[in-house]
Amino acid sequence: MDTLALVSLSMHMVQHLILILIVPPLIILSIPPEIGSLLLRNGGVRAIAQTIFTPVAVFIIYNAIFVGWHVPGNYDLAIRDQEVHALEHVTFVLSAILSWWPVYSQQPEIPRSTPGMLMLFLFFMSLPPTVIGALLTFAGYVIYPSYEAVARPWGMTAQADQELAGLIMWLPGGLIYFGVLTVIFFRWFNRPGDDSAV
Repeated sequence: MDTLALVSLSMHMVQHLILILIVPPLIILSIPPEIGSLLLRNGGVRAIAQTIFTPVAVFIIYNAIFVGWHVPGNYDLAIRDQEVHALEHVTFVLSAILSWWPVYSQQPEIPRSTPGMLMLFLFFMSLPPTVIGALLTFAGYVIYPSYEAVARPWGMTAQADQELAGLIMWLPGGLIYFGVLTVIFFRWFNRPGDDSAV
């Protein structure tokens, strides 16, 4: 996948969706609560974690990283330099773990947010990929010059590849956020008074 991602923006977007929307929830759900409790036993660590793992804080942290890496200069640097590319992916995964924590937390010390807060949070989380996806789709010019100079699979032009990348970020990315939001809504709607999320 990494080889394709270096020559195809659309394949790179598929890779990013996997790293941001699929891997982090699986990591969170795989952490035994006992291990988390052990790590959070220290009062100072717990206080910092309780401050960071809030919807507002993780929204700011995650989207600063997400949007920052999609600035053309940063993105092209990640394509040209494998160490920077690895850093991009590590920061995507770590910040995405933060962003999914309020939704999927199993830690009593840092519980899931309330359904109302989560629905609002997920709606706002869907906006940055929607805006960037729409920009990639409708820009009318190639935003990332690194992709102009490479031979792409399937004979696609750099412009067509970028438009497909934008649609991948915009539609499947947005659908995942709205899918989780919908599940939370119906669970909340069917259990009035229950403060649990997904």
